[in-house]
This record gives sequence, structure tokens and C-alpha cells, in this order.
Amino acid sequence: MAIIKISLVCLVFAVAYVSLTATNSSFSNVEAPVLPPVESPVVLELYTSQGCSSCPPADKILESLSHTENLYILSCHVTYWDYIGWKDTLGLNVCNTRQRHFVNMVKGTESVYTPQLVINGQKDFVGTASKKIANAIIAAQETAIDLIALEYADNALRAELPTLQNRSDSYKLRVFLIQKIHTTPIGRGENRNKTINYVQNVKDIYDAGNWNGRATTRMIPLPPHRIREAGADQLIILVKEEKSGTVRAVGRVDL
Repeated sequence: MAIIKISLVCLVFAVAYVSLTATNSSFSNVEAPVLPPVESPVVLELYTSQGCSSCPPADKILESLSHTENLYILSCHVTYWDYIGWKDTLGLNVCNTRQRHFVNMVKGTESVYTPQLVINGQKDFVGTASKKIANAIIAAQETAIDLIALEYADNALRAELPTLQNRSDSYKLRVFLIQKIHTTPIGRGENRNKTINYVQNVKDIYDAGNWNGRATTRMIPLPPHRIREAGADQLIILVKEEKSGTVRAVGRVDL
């Protein structure tokens, strides 16, 4: 049986925010990051769980950012809190794998926690740290991320991949099937009797293979039944350096 090591940070913040998550209204006034206009793409990945008492304020912050131009948001629900008493209705084992890959490769640790916000595949913060998140988003714009033009038609995603400005020779392409909003009444566990809006939810992840960073058109088969089963209304494609995990290109299209 695999053993998941959960960082002490997670447990500390679970206690610290228990008063914030005691009622439905307790996290409704959480402070949102204050941002100037975001001029270039920034990718935010939040690792969260419906069973985590410290997560609702982070989910609320993500909701406040979800309409900000040039922010590309992925809310990835993990499953390792399900044992507390509520099975996350959006939980995916692949989100556990992605988070563990990040902490192993970038941070050199095996410990994971929620809510963890990762910016451009490199910097991470506790997902409720509004000021740190705002500063990190501002700083992240100094590193260029290329845009990918997308079109979904004829059961395939057409991706116009540009020649990358900061090019290495090995990239991973992933397509995320996104449900832009999902409202969940939670009946058990640490967030019982709350109804929470979750935004930019990852419902499925499609491996689109490797890429060398040179301009090309990539046709990615994506049958309609897979989109229907996921309840997806948006697709986001992400390009990361295979070795460092740094995000180098991103694109999205609404369905």
C-alpha cells in the first residue's frame, strides 16, 4: 500500500483556518489578491480538496481571479483527503500524481499539502497567501510564455505551436478538459454543510505527446464523448520543459 506523506504545513494551516471554514459565510470575505492589469500569460495551478478545511479560502481566491485577462487557471482536486469522510466529487488520481511530480522535481521533497498554488510550474505558495500570490503573478510576467492558438473542430484540437523564445529540445504537451464552474453541496467531512463554487476544474488530462519547441501544427484527436463525459466547456493546453517543469507556452479555447 502506498503511503502519502502530507507536509506538516498542511496540518498547521488546517488548524489555522478552521475558524475561517466553520460556516458558509466564513470564507466569503476572504481577501482577494490586488493586481494591476496582467499583460502577459501566467499559469496558476491550485491543488485543493473538498475534504480539506483550509481549502475554501483558497478556492474563493481562485474564483476572484478566474476572470482576470491573461491568467490561465487550473484547479486540480486531489483525493488523499477523501479518508476524512467526504469523497471529493472532482477528485482525480492524476492530480495527486501531478502534485507529487512537482514537489519531487522542483522542490526535491516528497511532502504534499493543500491548498498549494503553483505559478508557471516553478513557484509555489499556500493558496491563501493573497499578497504573495499577487507579487508572484506580477513577477512571473517578466518571463515570457508563448501563446498557442487553438481550434476545436472535427473531433480534434488544432494547436498552432510557435517557435519558442526560450527553447530547449524536450517539452511535454498536456490538454486539460476544464469545467469552468461546479457548485458542490458538501454533506460530510471537515467542510460539511457548506456549498462551494469551484472554478476552472480539471476534469480530465490528455497526454498530447512530446515536442521540440519548433513551429508546427499539431492535430490532437479529442472525441466528443470524452468532452461530454468530463462535462468540459473549455480546453487548455500547457507546454512544460520536461526537465525543469517550467511552463513555456499555453493556450485555451471555449467549447
